[in-house]
Amino acid sequence: MMEQHEKILVSVIIPTYNRPKLVLRAISSVLNQTYQNFEVVVMDDSRNEDTANAIGSVKDSRVRYTHNLVRLDFCENKNQGVKSADHASEYITFLDDDDEYLPMFLEKTVDFLDKHKDVFAVTTYAEFKTQDGELINIYPCECESWKVTMGNGWVLRKSVFFADNIWYDKSLMSEDLDFGIAVAQKHKWKCLPEVLRVYYGYPAVKGASHSTSFTKSTPTAEVTRFLEKNFEFYKRSGPEALAWAHFLMGKMLCRANQIKEGRQYLKKAFYYDRRIVYLFYYLLSVFSPWSFGNMRLAILKNKFKNKIKSL
Repeated sequence: MMEQHEKILVSVIIPTYNRPKLVLRAISSVLNQTYQNFEVVVMDDSRNEDTANAIGSVKDSRVRYTHNLVRLDFCENKNQGVKSADHASEYITFLDDDDEYLPMFLEKTVDFLDKHKDVFAVTTYAEFKTQDGELINIYPCECESWKVTMGNGWVLRKSVFFADNIWYDKSLMSEDLDFGIAVAQKHKWKCLPEVLRVYYGYPAVKGASHSTSFTKSTPTAEVTRFLEKNFEFYKRSGPEALAWAHFLMGKMLCRANQIKEGRQYLKKAFYYDRRIVYLFYYLLSVFSPWSFGNMRLAILKNKFKNKIKSL
């Protein structure tokens, strides 16, 4: 166990919405870290007292709870959590209310940032599990800057927010990816090739996550606003990047039941980059559009990929 310092070094931001039991698991995973020089900032965006009552059972002065007076929604809730962090902390890290850190997550990431002053953001590999704890896959990190989603599971220098004035854009569905693009264009980032956190594939809960909270009535423009904002960046990054961005928009639109619009984006993805996977998803949008967003199919897909790798 590392020695507790007087100065708080890390502020762990946990935005939460109507998941009192799950957020307790997230908090416990922070309190059980081998590195103990932190505070936990819980930002509750729900309109009831269930989360407040649950967190009342946590007897640790490092856990600070804020019940928002007005609904902020996911992006602004994270931004406000950063602004509410201890003024002396140097690092900001995010943890979704339904996920958890493994015991050495903070020790390994903070130690890396302390030793590499030129790196401004760091994350790790993650276990991807079902809500029942079944392992689906191991999530490595993306290597290309245009794929990096900086949010849950990232540790960042606080100066990224206050000195660089980079914040989460509440007008976008893919806010973590938009934020990651902005940071990666200015600073070095790193992924530690160790499994140090757990990501749970819970069914989408509206309000719990911005990029997964769209519904079948979400207008197309709300989904595609991200690509409109970052189109020139992806264009500069080359056809592979441009294809991937259209692929992402296509999948999100199909999941929101905007099949016709999503199909056009998937078609453009294959136009920019003739990968079989883009053609496959385009054909899926034609012959089996109900498949998009089906959690069980995603699990089966990952298991199949793992089986192939093991052969």
